[in-house]
Parts: sequence; structure tokens; C-alpha cells
Amino acid sequence: MEKITGDFMQNASRENENQLRANPGDVELLEIVQKVISDTQSQILNMKTDGGFWDFKAHLGPHFISQYYLSAQWFGRNCSKFNIPSFVKLLAEQQCDDGSWHQVVDANQTSGDINSTIFNYWFLKSIGTDLDDPMMAKAREFIISQGGMEKAALFTHIFQCLFGNQSWDTVPYISYALFAENIPFNYRDFSQWVIPHLTPISYLRHNRVSRQLGEKFKLDELYINPEAVENETQTRSNTFLNSKMINKLIKQQQPRGSFGGYTSATILASMSFTHYKEYLDPQDERMDTACHRGFDFIEGLYFSDEDYLGATMDGSVWDTILITTALKESGVARYELEAPIKYAFSHQNDNGGFSYGYDFEYAPDTDDTAEAVIMMSKFGYRFKNKTRTAVNWLESMQNKDGGWGAFDRNCTGNFLVKKLAQRFEDSVEFFDQSSSDIVGHILEGLGSSGKSLKSKSVQRAVQYLKSKQDVRGCWD
Repeated sequence: MEKITGDFMQNASRENENQLRANPGDVELLEIVQKVISDTQSQILNMKTDGGFWDFKAHLGPHFISQYYLSAQWFGRNCSKFNIPSFVKLLAEQQCDDGSWHQVVDANQTSGDINSTIFNYWFLKSIGTDLDDPMMAKAREFIISQGGMEKAALFTHIFQCLFGNQSWDTVPYISYALFAENIPFNYRDFSQWVIPHLTPISYLRHNRVSRQLGEKFKLDELYINPEAVENETQTRSNTFLNSKMINKLIKQQQPRGSFGGYTSATILASMSFTHYKEYLDPQDERMDTACHRGFDFIEGLYFSDEDYLGATMDGSVWDTILITTALKESGVARYELEAPIKYAFSHQNDNGGFSYGYDFEYAPDTDDTAEAVIMMSKFGYRFKNKTRTAVNWLESMQNKDGGWGAFDRNCTGNFLVKKLAQRFEDSVEFFDQSSSDIVGHILEGLGSSGKSLKSKSVQRAVQYLKSKQDVRGCWD
């Protein structure tokens, strides 16, 4: 590893160096900073995976783990990696004083979210926790204070329908016609992250799929006005149309077993396959294979030897790009970064774009690509060709308004698809519209590649940012 001397010490004039020597306190501080940088470099380099890259899974709310446990019961699947007592302890530690749980753990917020709280309460009830237990009572009180189950997001209601706690009539019907390839407006008008979720939801809603697992899985006490619901699963339906949907869905499975790269979409897809094999085509062995691969993907992100991760997707390319940039800027020798650079480049699409992590290879995104351009700029002209193709792709993805979305170009919807999306607004953003945050990253990337205000794409992006600045001078 190259000796770290500090940028300002390296570039200081003789006069400044003399001033530092004249002030022992400044020299001591500089030595401390140098040691911190050197120690941090060593620590981060030692945290590389066996594949030579970095993979720091995002720790999201524990409700994702609760949701998966409940789903495993729905499948009748034994999750050997799940340690119930340790997870209950984790829930007790992370419960807010008002009985809620956060969607994403945040020490700066004193109250959580109704949907996260419902899933964690549901898990605790399913394992037989007494309803009078203080943790349960506080959570139930919070949910009721927020308006009860009726005020939960649509995604939460979909899971209630799958467990027979609600009628599918409470979920908007998504016509199979939306997934036809030869109509002007179809499912491809939605954002990248919507499609792998919408496809199985359409199948599950069409067939009114549900399972009754007993009283421990019912949540009547969380409804302001509970209603009795019959088992709604249609044992027979239009096999031809369902087969077309299943075929379309199975083609969406990615190399590591996920659907779209997302754990939640993978759960919903696996539920669709399970129903299809049970009721429509018991001989279709593809269903079992798809489900097993999906479970492996989910458990690889949700569980480790020491922790419940709750990571909903892999972001190892993003992690590797950012860390490689930081290490190179701080003075780490190039030869020590060869493996992570190779890993990042293995996820560069032929069109020049970089993906976020594994199973996102089909959908490179602008944010990762911009950061990759910044990373490559730290190595001079060594990656000139790869930089050029990445920049060309970024410029080709610029929206009409001068900004950039994450995955798609001009993904702003139209009257018909926006009308459908209205019922889902509380659960997901249906369109991939320009974002000031992404535009900022891309401008930094374009600047690092040599682009200036003479570039039309830069000019348009600057105008976009000016139009989105609020009266305080900030961007959302």
C-alpha cells in the first residue's frame, strides 16, 4: 500500500510546510489523521469478500423478516435459518415507545409505521405470543390509533387477502390485457421496480388466491370494522390465460433466482407458481424449480450467521464502486484495487450502463453508472473506452425535462396507466421520473469525464436543477 501523506501535505507550498513544522500541534493532528486513514484503509480492504468485492447489505426494518416467516408458513416451508427467540428479542429491542416499529430503523424518529407494525405484530401472534403481552398490547394500540388495518397500505392488504383475512374485492383488479405486448399502453409503461411485483399480483388477484392457516394468522382485532371472509381461492379458472401469465412471469426470473432483483416480488411470484401447480397444472415441474431458486435468493439476503439482515436486494456493485473510489482517492495503490474493479466491470452492460448488484444485470441504472464514471476517472486514461460508453449511455437516458430517472427514460406514464396507478400510490411509485438527487450524481460523473457547460446534456441538466430548487435554495 502506498504511504498516505495527505493531500494538503503533498500539495502544500514550502511556506505552508514551514508553518506546519513551526506548529507542533498541527503536525500531531496531521499524524492522527494519517493514521486514521491508514487504519481505515486496512480495515476496509480486509472486509472484501472472497470474490474480491464488497457487499454491505442494507439493514432495513425487521418487518421484512416477519413477512418472510409468515410467507414460509403460507408455503408450508420450514425455514431452518430462522431462530425465533433471537428474532423476538430483536423486535423487543427495536420497538418504539409508542408500540410501533420503523420501516427503516432510524434513531432520529420516535415513532414508526403502521405497515411495519402490522407485520411484526402478525409474526408475534403467529408464533403464539399472548395478546396481552405488553409488546403486543402496545403494538395493537398503535395500529388502532392510526385507523386500524383499514388505513394500511395496499401492499399490506394484499397479504391479508393471501391469508384469507380480507376479500380480494378490496384490491384493484389488474387485467391480464395490461400484459399484452402488442397494445399501445401496457405494463412496460411502469417503472422497473413495479413490473416484477405487478405481474404476480395480477395473477394472485385474478385467481383470488388465499389460504386459511387458522386463528393464529387472523387479525380481526386490528380492524375497526372486521368482516367475515370465505376461502376465495378459485380451484378452476381459465387455464389458457393463466398459463400465458405464468410463462411471462417465469421468464422474469433472474440468474440468482429473484424476480426483478427484489425479495418481495420473489415471494409473490413463488405464491403464484405454488397456486398454479396445485390447482391448474400439477405436472409442471418448472414451478418447483423456480420456487426453490427464489427461496435461496431470499434467504441469502435475509439471514446470516450472526444477524437478520432484511436486505430486499443486492447492492454489491454499488458498494464496490463507492469504496473503490474512496480508497483510490485516499491513496491506496492501484494493484490492490484490481479485483474490485474487475467485479464492477463484470456488471457493465454492453450498452455502457452499470447495474446495482446481482440480478440487476438486465436493468443497468443511471445512478450506479454515474458513480462508476467517477470511479474510472480516478485512474486517468486507463479506462477511457469504458468511460466513453458509460457516458454515451447516460446521455442517451436523459429525459425530455433535462433530468434523469433511475432506470428508464421518460417513464412518466399516461392518462390510462396513471388512473390504474392511483390505487397503488400508498405502496409504490409507479413511474421513474426525473430526480434531483440522481441528476446531481450524473452531473458529477459527466464533469469527471471531461464534460463542461458546453455540453448540451449538461446545460439541460443544470436548467432542470434550477427549475426544481425551492425557495429555501434546497432540493428534495
